[in-house]
Amino acid sequence: MTKGEQGIQGVQGIQGVRGMRGFKGFNDVSLINKISSVFLALMLVSMGVILFWLVYPYKVIEFKPIIMDKTEYKAGENLQMIISHCKYMDLPATLGRQYVNHIIYTLPSIDVANSPKGCATRKAIDVNIPEQLPPGSYHYHQTMIYRVNPIREVTVVFDTPIFEIIE
Repeated sequence: MTKGEQGIQGVQGIQGVRGMRGFKGFNDVSLINKISSVFLALMLVSMGVILFWLVYPYKVIEFKPIIMDKTEYKAGENLQMIISHCKYMDLPATLGRQYVNHIIYTLPSIDVANSPKGCATRKAIDVNIPEQLPPGSYHYHQTMIYRVNPIREVTVVFDTPIFEIIE
């Protein structure tokens, strides 16, 4: 046998291994194509869901302008305001609370339970003015953070009109 014939026989040997039917299904090109197509379709659907979650303009809650009962408070009193809002999604929130002046006095964040969907007007008197807050003009700044899906949070902010802290 010449070297040329040996080379041809070697190539046939390799093709023979590829053509083996010992592992059924693994050599079936149409099965591999079907699996690849299903995998690709699942990836495209997953990417579509993730893109939707990232860009959809979620509307969780909407506030009307805040009305203050008074314009002057003493440190240690409760801030009294009338809040009108419409809530569109049943989600709990984390509240960030601050008194803002030339200083920013931050209160600890709190988690609030889910309030029902719908529109309401309520008098909120649960925000205590810290005794350490120096006299001056302030406004109350509140951020509400809602987790609307596994990869996105929506932050809603409201501010009160300016009020005075007196001694």
